[in-house]
Amino acid sequence: MLFVRTKWLAMSESSFSQWLRRLREDHAVPLRVVAAAVDLDSTLLSKLELGDRLPTDKQAVALAGYYRIPADEMRQKLLAARILSQFGGDPALAQAISIVREETGSTQEPLPPRQPVTYAAARQRKR
Repeated sequence: MLFVRTKWLAMSESSFSQWLRRLREDHAVPLRVVAAAVDLDSTLLSKLELGDRLPTDKQAVALAGYYRIPADEMRQKLLAARILSQFGGDPALAQAISIVREETGSTQEPLPPRQPVTYAAARQRKR
């Protein structure tokens, strides 16, 4: 789901981390609570949200489960952040993406950039 020469290339490690932070803030949950719920050190979660590190696949799946978002969505955003973190400044990236698209049989034109998704805070149960 990479879009060449569009806003999607702006999905860097830092925008991935901003997205993670927004998820937590939209749920109105303190960092330490999320960290404990997904079995992460709060310092590590802070580094993920600041863009100092990217989560492992296992950590990403745990975060997706906590925030109740599709694991595939988390994996796609994480993979894009990894690619852009490593190759984002390489002028050959656009052509490389075209080659990957050809070799995987993906002949579809890329979809237009999606509008940011805002996840509403969890609803309070009535007692």
